[in-house]
Amino acid sequence: MKILILASNPRKDLNLDREIRDLRGVIEKSRNREEFEVVDELAVRVGDLQELLFRHQPQIVHFCGHGSGEQGLVFESDMGREHLVSTDALSNLFRLFSNSIECVLLNACYSEEQAGAIVDHINYVIGMNQEIRDDAAIAFSKGFYRALGYACSIEQSYEFGCNAIQLEISGSSVVRSAVSETKRKLGVADAVAKIAIPEHQKPILKKKPTLTPNLRASNTSPNQTLSQEKRIEIQLDIDKSLEADSNIKIQLQRETSPKKEVASKFKGFFLLPNGSWIGWLAGVLCLLGITGIAVKLTSELINPNPNPLRPIPVENSNPLRQIPLESDAEINYQSLQISLSAKDWKSADSQTMSSLLEIANKKRPARSSEQTWLDPKDIRELPCNDLKTINQLWSVASKNRWGFMTQSIIWQRVGGTTKTEPDNSGVRKNFSIAVGWHKADVGKFDLEALYVNLNNQPPEKHSEGYLPSAIGQYKDRQIWVGQFNEFAVLTARLKQCKIFPQ
Repeated sequence: MKILILASNPRKDLNLDREIRDLRGVIEKSRNREEFEVVDELAVRVGDLQELLFRHQPQIVHFCGHGSGEQGLVFESDMGREHLVSTDALSNLFRLFSNSIECVLLNACYSEEQAGAIVDHINYVIGMNQEIRDDAAIAFSKGFYRALGYACSIEQSYEFGCNAIQLEISGSSVVRSAVSETKRKLGVADAVAKIAIPEHQKPILKKKPTLTPNLRASNTSPNQTLSQEKRIEIQLDIDKSLEADSNIKIQLQRETSPKKEVASKFKGFFLLPNGSWIGWLAGVLCLLGITGIAVKLTSELINPNPNPLRPIPVENSNPLRQIPLESDAEINYQSLQISLSAKDWKSADSQTMSSLLEIANKKRPARSSEQTWLDPKDIRELPCNDLKTINQLWSVASKNRWGFMTQSIIWQRVGGTTKTEPDNSGVRKNFSIAVGWHKADVGKFDLEALYVNLNNQPPEKHSEGYLPSAIGQYKDRQIWVGQFNEFAVLTARLKQCKIFPQ
């Protein structure tokens, strides 16, 4: 999961460096730290917003800075001055990225109005209904991301964020208001006296009316009983956690008798009259960090297994979640995994391209940042584990119709080889027609045309090899099999990595 921090403080009066440092710190200390990637962008200007969301493809967007109620949020202008972005503009911006963003956190004063507009398009949005002290805003961030890093849902993480404000803040603090520094200093005593709402009640969580949560979101509150579907989902999460440490798993399976006796006492102690002990227990374990033994114990309480040596069968489990997300370039492919699971093909294609470009830029620091396509040298240096992970995810999601290996098979089927010479323009044209990118009488294919009627359709509705488009992308958002025979280079690289049969 990628978290994008957008920091903007043209007044230079907030401790945003500390907020970002603390946010990163709690994630890095959490149990599931490897599942998160934190990217921060400082001094964000209005003209940067679309580009940053395109480039990073985050699942959580965290804005820290100033808010101004009806007028909007404060960003920087090209001259480094304050520039207000209206509520409507922000709402429309997030509408355009609603397929990939799961949660928006507006850690700024008077941002509830923007949150109310954005939540029409995003599942979860958190805003502030009053001025909030700087230390309170930082405390909320720490509590929220600490809980998220221990596999809590967004709703549970919000509660921990509010509780962190209660636990941590003390003394006076700078507020994140829209008022200028001079006016705020003159009226600070009066302003503090008029604020009747406690700091921990100022963050407001809003949920999309037609909520469609992704793999990490949960609608379960501590006072709800669990449905069978939710039991299965929790069981899958528990199994995934246990697989991270096979030694603990084997030991737990062999020592079932003592645990069952403890489980019986544990259940009797925490059972509430309304039958909601399971949700309450999950929240307590979340706070404690959910050790491996506690997770296994909870698993047995929720869904007892009469044969502890055999895993509980779960119908319709997601095979994509079984693919190890290996990367030699330290790329987090969880967002790609989530998009493919949701059949959000457009977002997955964009994330694939972004990941490959990120790898290329890491491999070749002198590479121009304006080059938004892969050339043969980039492809030759793609790490084997990254190619394997991306190919597996696409192949499994499409039932072997899409992916790099499928494209290379088609490349050879139409006469392509692993050699870049001679310039086989006829082979390239036949390939692009075979995968559905070009018609016989069309040269280039616009990227947006590739996505028409794509999402939520099964891969069988499109040609084999139709996606991903990364290797075929060229400048000006065009899809075509370029003059450098990129697919010849890809096929050679897949064979070197033993991904493609020799």
